[in-house]
Amino acid sequence: MSRGYGWVAATAVCTLVGSGGGVSVTRRTTTAEPRRADQHPLFLNVDVVLHPLLALGWDPDSVASHTGTTGTTGPTGPAGHTSPTAAVNWEQVRLDITTVLEASPDNSLAATVLRLAWHASGTYDGSEPPVGGVVHGGATMRFEPEAGYDDNRGLQVAREALAEVIGRHPGASHADVWVLGGYLAVEHLGGPRIPFRHGRTDAPSGGPLCPSEARLPAFNASAESLRESFGRLGFTDRGLVALIGAHTVGHTHSERSGFPYMQWDGTPKKFDNQFFDFLLEDWWIFDDEDKERPYYRNRSWIMLLSDWVLREDAAFRPLVEEYANDEQVWHDEFAVAFKKLTELGWTLADGDALIKAQALDQTQRVGKL
Repeated sequence: MSRGYGWVAATAVCTLVGSGGGVSVTRRTTTAEPRRADQHPLFLNVDVVLHPLLALGWDPDSVASHTGTTGTTGPTGPAGHTSPTAAVNWEQVRLDITTVLEASPDNSLAATVLRLAWHASGTYDGSEPPVGGVVHGGATMRFEPEAGYDDNRGLQVAREALAEVIGRHPGASHADVWVLGGYLAVEHLGGPRIPFRHGRTDAPSGGPLCPSEARLPAFNASAESLRESFGRLGFTDRGLVALIGAHTVGHTHSERSGFPYMQWDGTPKKFDNQFFDFLLEDWWIFDDEDKERPYYRNRSWIMLLSDWVLREDAAFRPLVEEYANDEQVWHDEFAVAFKKLTELGWTLADGDALIKAQALDQTQRVGKL
C-alpha cells in the first residue's frame, strides 16, 4: 500500500523580492573551520532574499564550487561515495535538461522530475545513518530497495529521462542532475528560477545506504506528523506550507499512489498559486469509498488528507490564505525552501558561499521558513 504523497513537486527555494541597493560584497577567504549548511544562519532561518545577489553579478549557475560553469563538479565525498572529477559545462547541462523537458508531448515530465528531486532530497536526516538526501552519497534511488518504494513509483520515468543527460556529461553526478532538473522543472512550469550549486556526490550502491521510506511524509499525515517530518528537515510551518504548495502541478495516478487520476487544481501544468485557492473553497466532499485511501474531492480535483490539514490547522491556514492572495510571495518562499531542501547536509567551504550568505543577511527578509 502506498503511503506517500505521490508528490509531483514538493520542494522549494526562494528568489525573493527586494532591492540589492547598498549591499557591497568583497571577496575574501577564511581559515575558520567550515560550518555545515544547516548550521549557518542562512539555513537556520531561510528567510532571505536571492534576487539582490543577481543584481550584484552573482551567476546562479556557478556557485560555491569555486570552479565556474566548466570546472570540476565539487569536493570529494565521504569514503565510499563517488565524486565526479571530469570537467562539466553546467550551462550545457541546463540546456540539455530543458530540451528533455520541452520534448515531453503533454508537458507532464516536468512535474515528475520535480517529484524526483523532492523525494531524493526529502529523506535527509542528519542525526541517523544513513543520512540520506542528495548532497553526500546521494541518488540512492538508482538502487533497491529505494527504487522500489511505493512512494517512488513512477519516478523511473524521470530517472530514465535524465539518464540521457548524464550520459552526455559523465562528470556530472546523478544527484546534481536530478536537483538541477527539479529546479528547471519549476521554471519550465512558470515558477521561479532557483540558483543552482553543484558538487553533490553519488552513492556507489544501495542496500544499507538507502534511507528509510518512512522519512517521506505520508498522504494521510496529521498536522503533528507533518511538523515532525518537515521539522527534521529544518522547516518551520511556513516552509512546510510553501513546499506542499507544489501540489499545484501534476496529477495523482492510480498505478503510482493508488489514488484515481485527478489533479489538485485547474492548472496542473502551471506552477501557480491556484492550489491554495482551491484548498480554501467550500465545495469539497469527503470520499472514503476506498477505506485505505480516503481523500477530499470535487469533480476531477483532489485534496489528500495531508493537504486538508493545511486548511484546518489554526497555524497553517493563515499561511494558505497568504499564499492564495499573493503568488509572488509564495514563489519567492518556495524557491528558498526548495533550495534549502536540496542542499541539506552541505559543508560550507570558505569563499563565495559565505560571502553570499552575508550579502543575503543584509537584504530584505521574509517570514522564517
